[in-house]
Formats: sequence, structure tokens, C-alpha cells
Amino acid sequence: MQLASRSHNALADKAVGLTPDTILRLSDELEANRQSRKSAWATLQRLHKFLEATGATISIPEDRNFGTEGEAIESGLERTMQDETR
Repeated sequence: MQLASRSHNALADKAVGLTPDTILRLSDELEANRQSRKSAWATLQRLHKFLEATGATISIPEDRNFGTEGEAIESGLERTMQDETR
């Protein structure tokens, strides 16, 4: 528990030095990052649906995140392109 208490105190000490402008800037950055991730996820899903509509078989990963979704789309696209070249 003492380690957690020290960690909390260090965080609190750092937070004391934050100005309202800094907090607002960080909040704006967090919101911009959230919107960017949301847009990127929507783009991956549109790509997934488009590829399936054109006949590609795209797996749905159990652990859905940017990495696994991208890998599933890439793998499905590679299989589709290989099938077309045969």
C-alpha cells in the first residue's frame, strides 16, 4: 500500500502544477485523439464491409482492436488477390 500511496502523491504533486489552460489543452487533445480513433475504426469497418461485398472473406477476430482488424482485412484481401491471379 505504501508504494501506491507514493505513486498517488507523485501524481498529485504533478497535477498541482497544471494550469487551467494546460488542462483545457490536454482535454482538447484527448477529444481530438478520441475522434481520430473513432474515424479510423469507422474506416476499417467500411473497408471490411466493402471487401465482403466484393466477395472477399474477412474473418472477425475475437479480440477486436485496430491491429487485429487490420490484420484480418489484410489477410482477406491477400487471399482474394491470390485467388484472382490463379
